[in-house]
Amino acid sequence: MLDVTMPLEAATMPDPGDDLISRVVGGADRTWFYWTGRESVRDLERTLGIARRTLDSFESILDFGCGCGRMLLWIEELGRKRVLHGTDIDAEAIDWCREHVPYADLTVNDADPPLPYPDGAFDLVFGHSVFTHLDERRQDAWLGELQRVTGPGGFLVVSTHGEVALGDDVWRIRGRLEDEGIVFIDDVFGPEYPLPSWYQTTYHAPWYVFEHWGRWFEIRAYVPGGALGVQDHILLERRAGDATPRRPLVARPRRLTGTRIGTAA
Repeated sequence: MLDVTMPLEAATMPDPGDDLISRVVGGADRTWFYWTGRESVRDLERTLGIARRTLDSFESILDFGCGCGRMLLWIEELGRKRVLHGTDIDAEAIDWCREHVPYADLTVNDADPPLPYPDGAFDLVFGHSVFTHLDERRQDAWLGELQRVTGPGGFLVVSTHGEVALGDDVWRIRGRLEDEGIVFIDDVFGPEYPLPSWYQTTYHAPWYVFEHWGRWFEIRAYVPGGALGVQDHILLERRAGDATPRRPLVARPRRLTGTRIGTAA
């Protein structure tokens, strides 16, 4: 059981309100919103540490799918020293961030690429719980776009639903996931939720991430449960001079669960 308590620092942070918080965490629970924001930043630092990097070692950073600033609120000091950007499909959330997160440049993105940034604009892009909600076609489009805006040698850190999130397999998809590598469940959120119809729930097998995502990035590490102890964390690096997708040079085994997989710098 997670020991979730309201962080003391949250007392001085702005409150996005019930609606915006609910779109991010599935309810208006302030304790969960602020606690997961803080812990997600700590998780990001730990995953970057596998490559012997820290957040403040990057000069230009993008929070892809920033929502109403769940993580941005916890990196104000970083935003005042580095170039910090955030983007999201939720225009209301971005409007709120523009007022309350002045240390970041914010923009609204469409459901599909492109982003309004030049090639190689960032040396770090992170996205918590974005690829957990997109189908394969849209994921591929965004992997290509994130490759474009990440500079050679830059890093991308994203989370997925893997074996840890699958748990007791209430969706009864374990067999499909092992065989197909990715399963998109298209009827999780009904019309009562203020979400786009294409925003649903996706699960990934680790072997799929290595074999498929390796077309765009070098997979530096795969950390089961590395994001809030539930989602898996993937650390990817943009290959220098790699302008087009390609297949990974080394095939990975189809079952990669239970341990951290990756390489250090």
